[in-house]
Amino acid sequence: MFQRTRAEVGQRPLAVTPLLAEQIAISRRDPEPREPQFPTRAGDLPLALAQAVGYVESTSIPLAEYLALFESQRAELWDDQAAPQDYQQTVATTWAIALAQLSPTAVALLRLCSCLSPEPIPRSLLQGDVDELPDSLAALFQNPLALNRVVQELRRYSLIEATQESLIVHRLVQTIVSDGLSDDETRQSYDAALRTLFAHFDVDYDDPRTAKQHEPLISHVLEVSGRSAALSVAPDINARLLDVLGWTFRQRGEYREARRVLREGVRLAEGAYDADDPNLAASYSILAIVENDLGNLADAKQLVSRAIAIDEKTYDADHPILAIRYSILATAE
Repeated sequence: MFQRTRAEVGQRPLAVTPLLAEQIAISRRDPEPREPQFPTRAGDLPLALAQAVGYVESTSIPLAEYLALFESQRAELWDDQAAPQDYQQTVATTWAIALAQLSPTAVALLRLCSCLSPEPIPRSLLQGDVDELPDSLAALFQNPLALNRVVQELRRYSLIEATQESLIVHRLVQTIVSDGLSDDETRQSYDAALRTLFAHFDVDYDDPRTAKQHEPLISHVLEVSGRSAALSVAPDINARLLDVLGWTFRQRGEYREARRVLREGVRLAEGAYDADDPNLAASYSILAIVENDLGNLADAKQLVSRAIAIDEKTYDADHPILAIRYSILATAE
C-alpha cells in the first residue's frame, strides 16, 4: 500500500487477472446490487483488490460471498489470507508496517480522520482552537507548518490523499485503523473527532447562508455523531452538535431530516443533562420550531412548554430567551 510504484492509493496494478476483471465488472454494473460493491468498500486500493481476488480464486467462491466475510469477519479473514502474487505483504501486515513507522502525532491525526466519513475532509477542520483535545492534536491544529509535515508523512505511506482544500482517507484505510484500536483508543478518537466538529460547526440561526458553509461537514457530523452515540461518548457535546445540524437541515428546507436529527439530539440531551439544565431547554425549543414547521402543533406546544418550565427557573421574567420561548409557544397555539 505504501509502495507508491505499485500500490499507490487509487492506482491499479498493471496485471489484472481475468477473474478479477470479471468479478469487479459484475460488481460495478449490477444496477441493483444486494450488497455494497467491493471495490467501493475497499476504497479501490489495489492491494486489497488483489488480495480479494486471490482468496476468491483459491476458494472458488463468488465475490459477493467474499464481501459478506469482509463485512462480518474481516480481521479473521485477513489473518487467513496469503499475500497476493507480486505483493510482499497482505493488507493487514502492510498497515502494521506503515503504522510502526509513523510519528505519534501522525497516528493521532490518522485515528481522528478515520472516525470521519470517507468524504473529503476540509483542511479548515484541522485548524484552530478546539477545547479538550489531546495535547498532540491541539498543538498540531495551532501550527500549520507542523500539520503540513504530518500530511507529508501520511502521504509518504499512501495512507491519505491531499488537495489544496481537503484530505481524503480511503475507506479501507479507515477500516484498518479502526479495527486496530482498543476500546479506550476508539472512544478517545471519537471524542476528539466530536469536539473538533463541534468547534467548527457553528451556526447563525438568522442567516440561512450558514447552511451552505456547513455542507462539506454534514456527512462527517452524521458519521461521528452516530458512532459516538453508540459508544456513549460525550453525549452533551453530541446533543449540542445535533442541535446545530438539525437547524442546518431546516435552513436547507429539509424539515423531516431536521426533525430526525433533532429528536436524536433531544434523546441524548435528556440523558446527558439534569432535568432543569438550560441546554436541555434549548434542544426542546429547537425541535419545537421544526415540529411547528411540519404542522405538528401539539408536539411543538408540548416541547416548548417543557423548555419554558426549565427557563423560568433559570432566567428573570424579562430575559430575552424567555421572550423567544413565548413567541414559539404563541405560534403553536
